[in-house]
Amino acid sequence: MAHLWLNQNSQWQPVPMAGPALALSAAGELTAVPPADDAQIRLIASANDWVLLAVPAARIRINGEPLSLGCRVLRDRDEIVIGQVRSYFSTERLARVEPFPDTETAVFCARCRQQIQPGTPAVRCQCGTWCHETEDLRCWSYAETCPLCPHPTAADAGYRWEPGS
Repeated sequence: MAHLWLNQNSQWQPVPMAGPALALSAAGELTAVPPADDAQIRLIASANDWVLLAVPAARIRINGEPLSLGCRVLRDRDEIVIGQVRSYFSTERLARVEPFPDTETAVFCARCRQQIQPGTPAVRCQCGTWCHETEDLRCWSYAETCPLCPHPTAADAGYRWEPGS
């Protein structure tokens, strides 16, 4: 799930972007908004992307550049500055055990190479690869890192990127 890194009490905190439409205030607060709300800065979920919409008076900058057209599809690690308030958009997801979704094409575990059946407990890494994580097939937690990237497999690994790192 995408999230915004917000500086709260001098510490960066990830705030999940849950819901189809959110408002970002000039104070750096993220809230859900109803469709008729007149928020100056909106974050709208669109398929797999998030779009930032802002009125010209919002005076917002993305990665140091003014948001001249009032619209921007956000990318991972985009810096958003409103006045003196800075936040960062992130698409990084924490790896977690979840039921494998029903897919049109077969998906094979990156470690054991066996097909992962729908509903089977599995983990999707940040790199997009899937691994089993059942009582019998502990493919995700078998080693210290994902079989295809250096992402740690520890359950408490946390995010790999934070502002200032």
